[in-house]
Amino acid sequence: KIAAKMNSWNLESWSATAGCRPFEKLGREVDTCTEWASTRLNTIIADKAIETVVVAFSYHLNTGAALNWLNELVRSGKQVIVIRPVPGVSLPESQEDFENSAPVCVEKNFEQYDPCSWRPETLQPPLYPAGISQIDTWEVLCRDGNCHTVIGGALVYFDSNHMTTTFAKSLYGWLSASIQKLKS
Repeated sequence: KIAAKMNSWNLESWSATAGCRPFEKLGREVDTCTEWASTRLNTIIADKAIETVVVAFSYHLNTGAALNWLNELVRSGKQVIVIRPVPGVSLPESQEDFENSAPVCVEKNFEQYDPCSWRPETLQPPLYPAGISQIDTWEVLCRDGNCHTVIGGALVYFDSNHMTTTFAKSLYGWLSASIQKLKS
Protein backbone atom coordinates (compact mmCIF):
# COMPACT_ATOMS: atom_id res chain seq x y z
CA LYS A 1 0.00 0.00 0.00
CA ILE A 2 2.87 2.37 0.77
CA ALA A 3 4.41 1.88 -2.69
CA ALA A 4 1.03 2.54 -4.35
CA LYS A 5 0.49 5.70 -2.31
CA MET A 6 4.01 7.01 -3.00
CA ASN A 7 3.54 6.48 -6.75
CA SER A 8 -0.10 7.63 -6.93
CA TRP A 9 -1.13 4.21 -8.22
CA ASN A 10 -4.75 3.18 -7.92
CA LEU A 11 -4.65 0.04 -5.78
CA GLU A 12 -7.30 -2.58 -5.25
CA SER A 13 -6.27 -5.32 -2.87
CA TRP A 14 -8.03 -8.67 -2.76
CA SER A 15 -7.18 -11.36 -0.29
CA ALA A 16 -8.23 -14.98 -0.24
CA THR A 17 -9.48 -16.49 2.99
CA ALA A 18 -6.66 -17.68 5.24
CA GLY A 19 -5.56 -21.15 4.24
CA CYS A 20 -7.39 -20.90 0.93
CA ARG A 21 -5.44 -21.98 -2.11
CA PRO A 22 -7.93 -20.70 -4.66
CA PHE A 23 -6.41 -22.48 -7.62
CA GLU A 24 -6.63 -25.99 -6.23
CA LYS A 25 -9.59 -28.25 -5.68
CA LEU A 26 -9.86 -28.83 -1.96
CA GLY A 27 -12.40 -31.64 -2.05
CA ARG A 28 -15.35 -29.50 -1.01
CA GLU A 29 -18.73 -29.91 -2.67
CA VAL A 30 -18.73 -26.21 -3.55
CA ASP A 31 -15.13 -25.11 -3.63
CA THR A 32 -15.27 -21.56 -2.31
CA CYS A 33 -11.57 -21.03 -2.98
CA THR A 34 -11.93 -21.79 -6.68
CA GLU A 35 -15.14 -19.75 -6.77
CA TRP A 36 -13.30 -16.81 -5.21
CA ALA A 37 -10.50 -17.02 -7.80
CA SER A 38 -12.93 -17.31 -10.75
CA THR A 39 -14.96 -14.32 -9.59
CA ARG A 40 -11.84 -12.18 -9.14
CA LEU A 41 -10.44 -13.26 -12.52
CA ASN A 42 -13.65 -12.33 -14.33
CA THR A 43 -13.89 -8.99 -12.50
CA ILE A 44 -10.28 -8.08 -13.34
CA ILE A 45 -10.59 -9.09 -17.00
CA ALA A 46 -13.83 -7.09 -17.38
CA ASP A 47 -12.36 -3.92 -15.85
CA LYS A 48 -10.57 -2.08 -18.68
CA ALA A 49 -9.12 0.42 -16.18
CA ILE A 50 -6.97 -2.33 -14.67
CA GLU A 51 -3.78 -2.48 -16.72
CA THR A 52 -1.36 -4.19 -14.34
CA VAL A 53 -2.13 -7.08 -11.99
CA VAL A 54 0.33 -7.87 -9.23
CA VAL A 55 -0.21 -11.31 -7.70
CA ALA A 56 1.34 -12.58 -4.48
CA PHE A 57 0.64 -15.87 -2.70
CA SER A 58 2.48 -17.89 -0.09
CA TYR A 59 3.25 -20.62 -2.61
CA HIS A 60 4.56 -20.66 -6.17
CA LEU A 61 2.03 -19.99 -8.92
CA ASN A 62 3.83 -21.79 -11.73
CA THR A 63 1.72 -24.93 -12.02
CA GLY A 64 -1.78 -26.11 -12.88
CA ALA A 65 -4.81 -23.93 -12.43
CA ALA A 66 -2.79 -20.98 -11.11
CA LEU A 67 -0.77 -20.82 -14.30
CA ASN A 68 -3.96 -21.03 -16.39
CA TRP A 69 -5.39 -18.14 -14.35
CA LEU A 70 -2.26 -16.04 -14.93
CA ASN A 71 -2.24 -16.85 -18.65
CA GLU A 72 -5.89 -15.79 -18.94
CA LEU A 73 -4.94 -12.41 -17.50
CA VAL A 74 -2.12 -12.08 -20.04
CA ARG A 75 -4.44 -13.08 -22.92
CA SER A 76 -6.89 -10.40 -21.79
CA GLY A 77 -4.19 -7.76 -22.28
CA LYS A 78 -3.25 -7.24 -18.64
CA GLN A 79 0.35 -6.91 -17.56
CA VAL A 80 0.94 -9.66 -14.97
CA ILE A 81 3.59 -9.42 -12.26
CA VAL A 82 4.03 -12.27 -9.77
CA ILE A 83 5.82 -11.61 -6.49
CA ARG A 84 7.89 -14.65 -5.58
CA PRO A 85 6.83 -16.06 -2.21
CA VAL A 86 9.19 -15.40 0.66
CA PRO A 87 11.23 -18.45 1.58
CA GLY A 88 9.91 -20.26 4.62
CA VAL A 89 12.38 -20.43 7.49
CA SER A 90 14.31 -23.67 7.30
CA LEU A 91 14.63 -24.55 10.96
CA PRO A 92 13.82 -27.99 12.38
CA GLU A 93 10.07 -28.23 12.99
CA SER A 94 9.68 -24.47 12.36
CA GLN A 95 6.46 -24.91 10.41
CA GLU A 96 4.61 -26.63 13.23
CA ASP A 97 6.31 -25.40 16.40
CA PHE A 98 6.55 -21.76 17.49
CA GLU A 99 9.47 -22.72 19.72
CA ASN A 100 11.49 -23.28 16.55
CA SER A 101 10.29 -20.16 14.71
CA ALA A 102 12.56 -17.36 13.54
CA PRO A 103 11.92 -14.97 16.48
CA VAL A 104 12.56 -17.68 19.07
CA CYS A 105 15.71 -18.82 17.27
CA VAL A 106 17.03 -15.25 17.11
CA GLU A 107 16.15 -14.65 20.77
CA LYS A 108 17.92 -17.84 21.88
CA ASN A 109 21.04 -16.73 19.97
CA PHE A 110 20.81 -12.97 20.52
CA GLU A 111 24.57 -12.53 20.98
CA GLN A 112 25.11 -13.39 17.29
CA TYR A 113 23.99 -11.35 14.31
CA ASP A 114 21.54 -13.33 12.15
CA PRO A 115 22.25 -16.68 13.78
CA CYS A 116 19.36 -18.44 12.08
CA SER A 117 20.19 -17.91 8.42
CA TRP A 118 20.06 -20.97 6.18
CA ARG A 119 21.05 -22.05 2.68
CA PRO A 120 18.03 -23.00 0.54
CA GLU A 121 18.08 -26.02 -1.75
CA THR A 122 17.90 -23.71 -4.77
CA LEU A 123 17.97 -19.99 -5.34
CA GLN A 124 16.56 -20.26 -8.86
CA PRO A 125 13.18 -18.56 -9.24
CA PRO A 126 10.33 -20.44 -10.93
CA LEU A 127 10.03 -19.94 -14.67
CA TYR A 128 6.91 -18.38 -16.12
CA PRO A 129 5.72 -18.21 -19.73
CA ALA A 130 6.11 -15.08 -21.83
CA GLY A 131 3.99 -12.19 -20.63
CA ILE A 132 4.33 -12.99 -16.93
CA SER A 133 7.01 -11.04 -15.05
CA GLN A 134 8.36 -11.81 -11.60
CA ILE A 135 9.64 -9.74 -8.72
CA ASP A 136 12.08 -11.91 -6.82
CA THR A 137 11.88 -11.35 -3.05
CA TRP A 138 14.82 -13.70 -2.66
CA GLU A 139 17.07 -10.97 -4.12
CA VAL A 140 16.56 -9.19 -0.79
CA LEU A 141 16.01 -12.10 1.60
CA CYS A 142 18.69 -14.47 0.26
CA ARG A 143 21.11 -11.95 -1.22
CA ASP A 144 24.37 -13.82 -0.57
CA GLY A 145 23.12 -17.37 -1.18
CA ASN A 146 21.81 -17.66 2.38
CA CYS A 147 18.31 -16.70 3.47
CA HIS A 148 18.24 -14.42 6.50
CA THR A 149 16.05 -13.93 9.56
CA VAL A 150 17.68 -10.58 10.40
CA ILE A 151 18.43 -7.93 7.76
CA GLY A 152 19.64 -4.42 8.55
CA GLY A 153 19.07 -5.09 12.22
CA ALA A 154 15.39 -5.87 11.66
CA LEU A 155 13.76 -9.21 12.36
CA VAL A 156 12.45 -10.49 9.00
CA TYR A 157 9.92 -13.12 10.17
CA PHE A 158 7.40 -13.14 13.01
CA ASP A 159 6.99 -16.92 12.66
CA SER A 160 8.31 -19.41 10.13
CA ASN A 161 7.00 -17.82 6.91
CA HIS A 162 5.41 -14.39 7.50
CA MET A 163 7.38 -11.14 7.43
CA THR A 164 7.17 -8.73 10.34
CA THR A 165 5.29 -5.52 9.61
CA THR A 166 8.43 -3.48 10.30
CA PHE A 167 10.51 -5.43 7.80
CA ALA A 168 7.74 -5.53 5.17
CA LYS A 169 7.36 -1.72 5.39
CA SER A 170 11.11 -1.34 4.89
CA LEU A 171 10.75 -2.95 1.45
CA TYR A 172 8.37 -0.39 -0.06
CA GLY A 173 11.14 1.50 -1.90
CA TRP A 174 12.57 -1.71 -3.35
CA LEU A 175 9.10 -3.00 -4.29
CA SER A 176 8.14 0.31 -5.87
CA ALA A 177 11.34 0.40 -7.96
CA SER A 178 10.85 -3.25 -8.97
CA ILE A 179 7.29 -2.62 -10.17
CA GLN A 180 8.31 0.60 -11.97
CA LYS A 181 11.05 -1.29 -13.82
CA LEU A 182 8.55 -3.92 -15.03
CA LYS A 183 5.65 -1.63 -15.92
CA SER A 184 5.20 -1.43 -19.65
